[in-house]
Amino acid sequence: MIKSFKKYKIENTNKIKSGNFENDGREHYVYRVTDLSRVKEKYYYGSHTPPKTKKYNSLVEEFWSYGTSSKRNNVTESSNFKLKILKVFNNSGEKILYESFLHQYFNVKNNNMFWNASNQKPNGFNTTNQKGTFVVLKDNQRINTKHKIEGSVSINKGMVSVLNNSGDTLYVHKNSQEAKEYKSVTYNKVNVIDKNGISKQIDKNSTEYKEKEWVGVHKNKISCYINGTKKVKLINKEDFNPKIHKFVLEGYISVEDSEGNKFSIIKDSKEYSKFLSVEYKSIHKNKVNVFDNNGNIIKIDKQNPKFLSGEYKTINKGKSLVYDFTLEKYRKINKDAASNNKLRYKNPNSHIFVKNKKTNTNEKIKVCFYVKNINNYEII
Repeated sequence: MIKSFKKYKIENTNKIKSGNFENDGREHYVYRVTDLSRVKEKYYYGSHTPPKTKKYNSLVEEFWSYGTSSKRNNVTESSNFKLKILKVFNNSGEKILYESFLHQYFNVKNNNMFWNASNQKPNGFNTTNQKGTFVVLKDNQRINTKHKIEGSVSINKGMVSVLNNSGDTLYVHKNSQEAKEYKSVTYNKVNVIDKNGISKQIDKNSTEYKEKEWVGVHKNKISCYINGTKKVKLINKEDFNPKIHKFVLEGYISVEDSEGNKFSIIKDSKEYSKFLSVEYKSIHKNKVNVFDNNGNIIKIDKQNPKFLSGEYKTINKGKSLVYDFTLEKYRKINKDAASNNKLRYKNPNSHIFVKNKKTNTNEKIKVCFYVKNINNYEII
């Protein structure tokens, strides 16, 4: 049984990255919301860290202005709800520890007095046997339960967030009149990292977007499985290592049907037979990646007049595919760089001398064969 935050903090501090305990000048707070209209599912414990650029007069004001999972229960600033700021810290590490301490102490995910769906832990969330939130249609009542009740449906199924003409966020069903009339809260927006390294969402029509002093949050990153597990991680393309990484979409192909709908199908599936029969076509068919006049990379049709005239150049023009023996991976680099460092960069079809570890003999093999069977050979 957890008895004190002090003891809990000592036992769990090492589960959080040390950098999270640095003072970053922000107010990291843990709060409790009380639904005064309920007897059960009455409380919600949560935490929040305001963005660095946000200005506010009080944490209470800041709370009511941000999006939180507690608001899935229709929490709004009104007489029905009471907010209490429990503790404020100058770093995110202690905030996480205190919230997770409260979650474990009250076991909020399994406690009918709370509407938290999971328990915060120092290194993530515990969702094992978490409460599921369902609406029993025959009684039109909202019930939290560990197991799905027959004849019920999740309260979030088919729901979307939209902005009305006044700029208010509405949580409505996707087939409702509001969903048809108003636009999604993410419409025409993109997630970026600005010049100060802050992640944010900006409008494509904004001055900040047009000035392009930002990069996409996923720029030069790929999703991979780690060490043969199903754990997915977003990594930099430069860090990709075929020994420990595997593409999430490996074995898939992106296609387009006759109506222009785009999706991914797995090879050797029934859907893949449609691709072979030309019912589907690759989204990359007759397309090429080029630099436009502003230096942006865009994908265009090979019959595009600007490509045919030479105005748009392919992004690979003047580059060649090589194997980088220092980084142990394939790369596309400028041809001059490849020719100036032939010890480090090799054409995949060129030959190298290696020692076969199994037979203990010296052999001359292609670089591409060496890479595919890298554990069986040693360069000599």
